[in-house]
Amino acid sequence: IPAGEAANYAVVFSDNRIQQDMLPDLQKEYLSDMGISVMGDVIAILKHAKVVHSHNSRQRALLGNSSVGRTSPVSSALKSTPASRTVSHYINSTSYQPNPEPTGRMSMSSGMASRLGPKPATPKAVSVPVPKKRRVFPEHEGRYKISMPKGTTMKTKRILAQRGIQGSM
Repeated sequence: IPAGEAANYAVVFSDNRIQQDMLPDLQKEYLSDMGISVMGDVIAILKHAKVVHSHNSRQRALLGNSSVGRTSPVSSALKSTPASRTVSHYINSTSYQPNPEPTGRMSMSSGMASRLGPKPATPKAVSVPVPKKRRVFPEHEGRYKISMPKGTTMKTKRILAQRGIQGSM
């Protein structure tokens, strides 16, 4: 969803008092009632709502706190408009990352490591040498022998006459 449209949708959500605990109840009909009719945006919003809800439920289960993902009433009362509240909420929230970047390292428990045994030696990559292109110098190639027309045919006689050269016979 483009950033401008996302901000507009955030304003629509705050104007309709949609809270994060209402995200699992979102449906296509509700979004169309709110004026969100672009099918790609509807699908993206529903997917994002599902991801955010599952993330929040995991956070609640891990922390035992049912207020994860909600803004505090004090901070929301300080903002002047619903649009600025919603935009600042999405800009300032850094706890949610939909696709965390892989670190490149994997860890394994010591029990699993003992079951699998020592790490097998990885074969080193064998580099295949790329053959260099050979350049042949004119000295090594041999001299070109240029033969001039002898003037034995009518055509070559005419060419030599135009050039002013006397043919050798």
